[in-house]
Amino acid sequence: MEHRVTLKPGLGASGADLLLLEGFLNVQNIGAIKENILKELPSDTALHVKTENVEQLDVSFLQLLLSLKLRFRNERRPVYFDLLLNKEMEDILNASGFNELLSGKQ
Repeated sequence: MEHRVTLKPGLGASGADLLLLEGFLNVQNIGAIKENILKELPSDTALHVKTENVEQLDVSFLQLLLSLKLRFRNERRPVYFDLLLNKEMEDILNASGFNELLSGKQ
């Protein structure tokens, strides 16, 4: 059950740093995912969070994204979310209410 966290400076929306998240984005990996994100997180730029090739996703990962959004809001920095998911995962996102919470720039 692998995951991957990759930072690509300046390659996101509006020149933001792109944080690419892939693989198993679930409770079994959430501690390592959070640690990897904090290690890669830019300290003073906007952030574009994008998921690709997601094998598994659960609410723990969505909670992590929400906490990231709140952190950036408190720091007055823009954060964008681009979640590329299959139908089942989109249904989880919509049913949980996180779709509305994560939508929009801030």
